[in-house]
Amino acid sequence: MADEPNKKPEPVDQPEADGTQTPPADRGAGERSSFLNQEEAKATGEHYTLSPEEKKARKRRSIAIALGVVAFVALVYLITMLRLAQNVGGPS
Repeated sequence: MADEPNKKPEPVDQPEADGTQTPPADRGAGERSSFLNQEEAKATGEHYTLSPEEKKARKRRSIAIALGVVAFVALVYLITMLRLAQNVGGPS
C-alpha cells in the first residue's frame, strides 16, 4: 500500500512562475470536469411556486432596478447634453 504504481498524485495548489495560481482539478468528477455536465443540464420537471410575499418582494426589486437604470440613463444623457452645450459656445 505504500507504493501503489497506478495511483495518481493529488494536485497541489502552488503558484505558477508568473504568480498566478491554478485551481485544483475537480477531484470528484473523474475524467469529466466541466462546469455544467450533461446530467446537471437536464430538466427535472420540478417547479417552484412563489409565495405572495416572494412575488411582492420580486416586484419591488424589479421596480427598484428599473428606476435605477432609468436614473442612470437620464444622468448620462444630461451630462452628455451639458458637455455638448459647453462645446457649442467654444472659443472665438
